[in-house]
Amino acid sequence: SKEEFKKYVEGHWSKYFLDDRSLDQWMDDLVVIPHQQIENMIRNINQLLDNILISSCENRDLDKRLLWFKTIISMVANMRADTPMPEIYENVLDAVIFLFNVDSAGIYAKSNGNYAAIAYGGRNRNIIKEIKLPEENPYISKAYATRTPVSIMDSIELWHFRIPDEIISLYLFPIETGRDSLIFLGIFNSLLDNDAHYSISELCRLISYFCVSRYQDNEIRRESEDLNYVCSLASDLYAHIKDSEKVYDIIVDEASNLVGAEKCSLMLPESGKNILKIAAVKGINRVLIEDVRVKKGDGIAGNAYEKGMPILIDGEGGFRDYSITPRSFYKTASCMSVPLKIADDIVGILNLSDKGSGEPFTETDISKLTHFVFQSSVLIQLSYYYERSEIMKELSIKDPLTGIYNRRYFDMQIEEEFKRSERYGLTFSLAIVDIDDFKLFNDSEGHIAGDNILKEISSIMTATLRSHDILVRFGGEEFAIIMPQTSNSEAFNVAERIRNNIKERVIPAWKRFPKKHLTVSVGLAMYPKCGDKLIDIIKYADRALYKAKVKGKDQTISWQIVSKPPKEDNNGNDSTYDSRLFYL
Repeated sequence: SKEEFKKYVEGHWSKYFLDDRSLDQWMDDLVVIPHQQIENMIRNINQLLDNILISSCENRDLDKRLLWFKTIISMVANMRADTPMPEIYENVLDAVIFLFNVDSAGIYAKSNGNYAAIAYGGRNRNIIKEIKLPEENPYISKAYATRTPVSIMDSIELWHFRIPDEIISLYLFPIETGRDSLIFLGIFNSLLDNDAHYSISELCRLISYFCVSRYQDNEIRRESEDLNYVCSLASDLYAHIKDSEKVYDIIVDEASNLVGAEKCSLMLPESGKNILKIAAVKGINRVLIEDVRVKKGDGIAGNAYEKGMPILIDGEGGFRDYSITPRSFYKTASCMSVPLKIADDIVGILNLSDKGSGEPFTETDISKLTHFVFQSSVLIQLSYYYERSEIMKELSIKDPLTGIYNRRYFDMQIEEEFKRSERYGLTFSLAIVDIDDFKLFNDSEGHIAGDNILKEISSIMTATLRSHDILVRFGGEEFAIIMPQTSNSEAFNVAERIRNNIKERVIPAWKRFPKKHLTVSVGLAMYPKCGDKLIDIIKYADRALYKAKVKGKDQTISWQIVSKPPKEDNNGNDSTYDSRLFYL
């Protein structure tokens, strides 16, 4: 109060060397603040200072977090799609150790049932590079299932993890690298606050995004390359579509190359049966499995055939439940059988085993075969249809009894040969062969014996003819022979050789046929000497055959055009007969 101040000043005037101002002047300058007001002011100042200090701390935290995120974002932004993964792992470890001041850190990837260090750094790097984290550990299982970080601060739990005593804490942050695949960032001997824990989690999420994107890009690129390769391969296979055996061999060879398998087999369904048979193999002795047959539902291939779905054996169960061939054939217990399908129709089964790397087959290997399997299925079906069409074509031009060409084929070939000879001024001969007394043979020995004689004579003529001659069954017991670029004399020699061979080589095994030998008669005609029309060549060859029959059979008659000499008419004028046909 002013009274207290006045009393104080009067008692200490000289002691404090106050100036000569009067007490009244001092009192005029004095401002008295009530005690309660002072307390309020101090309280407000205290709150203000608290807020300033708190804001300062928060700003420092924000600056720190900003630094972390700027560094993390910059690091990830500088990663390229072609940056090697080991380099990425090293960058992550350097960032974690530097930014968050952790003691030691490592990147752990799955290997043989454990997670082993593939990159490591920090003070205890030599220790953590030897640490193996068991895959079946509940902490690993939880992190894998939930894709969330886990921490172990209990020394007993660390002991169960088989962690050395030097390690007193462990954080595991999952990082996704591809299709259902994880690695872990491990942080050792460090206590992370909430901000650091959150920031490292975000770093791992960013790295996961980068790795998954990189994996997907690589998958797309690989699938594109595989598709281009398969399309190129399909083009090569189309070139062999007429040779099914070649197509099958290429399929097993390329399928094994795509997934790195040392052994591969292609099995096809037997027509009208629920049974698979071997069509082509690689890496296995064909002789050992030539007669292998697998019923639908039996073994790996049989199950794939029955279900229409790929069956993958990863090696854990080996061949315990499936038995197709002896296990001693295989180096590893991992194998797979993949159906070749068109819509719902299964046209074959691909069996692959013994990966060259020694690793088990995976779903990725089945994925690699997707486009190839589709193309192979189509090619197998096309090859089958081509074979069927060739068989049908063969049946349409072959005589079913003798196996030689029939009249339909003769009509096509004689027309083609006639046009060719006409266009280029060439010659050709036509022979018609008839078995003598064949009706009598059939009546006395029976039609089965007659059929056997037809087949035997066809075989003898086929063996006697030249490679470019065309033999056909003309009808009944008649045969026709087209002899390109053959003169009349050459054709006559060929016909005689046939006639004599038949007479000598047909074994007289009959009982009631009255003749000692079975003989044939042959009629010959040649273009262009016997006419410039195809119908004339056939007609004159047939007439020559008729003359051979009339003259006693077992002989060859050749026809040609001759002209008679001129002679006078009744009026004494010279006249010439038109050319007429005579036989020799």
